[in-house]
Amino acid sequence: MNQKKKIYLASGILGIITAVLSLFAAFPLFQNIQNNSAELISGEETIALLEAESKNIKIIKNRYEDYRPDIEKIDSLFINPEVPVDFIRFLEKVATDSEISIVITPSSEQKSSGQLWSFFSFQLAVTGKFLDFSRFLEKLENSNFLIEVQSLSIKKIKKLAPSSDISANILIKVFTK
Repeated sequence: MNQKKKIYLASGILGIITAVLSLFAAFPLFQNIQNNSAELISGEETIALLEAESKNIKIIKNRYEDYRPDIEKIDSLFINPEVPVDFIRFLEKVATDSEISIVITPSSEQKSSGQLWSFFSFQLAVTGKFLDFSRFLEKLENSNFLIEVQSLSIKKIKKLAPSSDISANILIKVFTK
């Protein structure tokens, strides 16, 4: 072989070896760059998500302050399950204000299946004039308690003289906290 061919052959082999080595060296570098760029994109997405959540938390805090009075009003709709005395006093006061007599029979706290909240049942035996009884029912309906009337029966009390007195039995369900 002549000198020129040996140089070309050596240069070609050296070029091939250099190309193969640079491929093996460059491939991990490119792979590493690709992995790092994927991590960077993931990190940027996480930061954007956290910033959005931070904004939402600030908005919720501001709205909570706006809704706080309403939340407190909602909380007052429910009676205290350990001491329903305030509700019983309320019933007695409304009955007195409405000029009717009332006998209240409370039950123990209950929670039936399919119900979200526990409740107390109260049996109310009421006597008085029909208009006064209507006023009592209206005040009960417009009260600050969450009440559901389960049953209502009214009958006129028969006396010798004509009268508008009635006797009523009401079963109500009052929800607890």
